[in-house]
Amino acid sequence: MGFFKWISDFLGTSQTARDTADLLEEVEVRTRDKKGRFVPDDPTTPENEAYTKVKRPKAKVSKIKKAAKPKPKKKK
Repeated sequence: MGFFKWISDFLGTSQTARDTADLLEEVEVRTRDKKGRFVPDDPTTPENEAYTKVKRPKAKVSKIKKAAKPKPKKKK
């Protein structure tokens, strides 16, 4: 891992990497096992195993489209 750390230090942080990091948010979701079932929390441990943190894209605010005006009918 030293080589990759050296490469990242040498190249620095790019603007693209910073922009991508700004688009992600960390969200807690329920943990699932290999079969897709929820994993229960173990009460004997101090940390909660039932939830894990996942990075997801931030929700985009969509613009509300205005209804199109009805076109006037042509008279014959």
